[in-house]
Amino acid sequence: MALDSFNAFLSRTNGIGTLDLVKKGNLYDITDSEANSFYDEIVVPKLNQLKGLIYYSDIIRSIISGRYEAMAGNFRSAEENNRFIIERGCLSEFVEGTNKKYDEALKDMDWHNMVDRGYIISSFAEAMRRIRTLDPRVKELDSKSIFLAGKAVCKEHLEFPFYSITIKAFGGLKKVRCRCGNEADYLTLAMPKVSALIELASFITNANPNSLYSVYSNLSRVVHPYGFTDFPKGKSYALWLRDLNLILSSILNLHGVSKVNP
Repeated sequence: MALDSFNAFLSRTNGIGTLDLVKKGNLYDITDSEANSFYDEIVVPKLNQLKGLIYYSDIIRSIISGRYEAMAGNFRSAEENNRFIIERGCLSEFVEGTNKKYDEALKDMDWHNMVDRGYIISSFAEAMRRIRTLDPRVKELDSKSIFLAGKAVCKEHLEFPFYSITIKAFGGLKKVRCRCGNEADYLTLAMPKVSALIELASFITNANPNSLYSVYSNLSRVVHPYGFTDFPKGKSYALWLRDLNLILSSILNLHGVSKVNP
């Protein structure tokens, strides 16, 4: 069966980066008749297990868009959609595990304004350093402790009150100062970059972030600097489907669905 051959391709290329596969050139070339059946067999069952994710609809729309681009040979745009799926899968777990105000920051389009004003988590290590500097007792991330990874501000410099909490609400914290030098009165949520988001989501769900890190890094290099806007259509679809399968498998593991085979 053709699906057996494609599954053999998936097994043979497991752990190999997308760009390495492109460079080697030994790619599966999916026919038009195989494309729909492979999608139904490989992708649809995984999507059915992800329906509880907060940003499930974004994932679906990205898959539809990526599938169209892959079939047109626009490999760059196809993989850009895959990269967005990683972001939305991790953001779903992060928002669910911490604070729904992050979702409000997206809906109200405050996220980019907060980033522009310096409310950023650049890495997982940075987040945990901030948290444990203020409160070494914290062992888990939740709706309250995530504020400790944010930015300390005084009353005068409070810019985003909806996304802030008073320091007094914690009790027992060491004194922390605002950038102006005054004692801080509030902690304001900080927006995680994608690299931080992947590891924060993995920490919350007790999952290994390495697979998502690796795939995201590979896809970023497909998007830039290489592009691949005119790739052989059957091979473009095969690589897109292969990477999508890896991504959905990793998100399922992140989501707590065990024994998911890539």
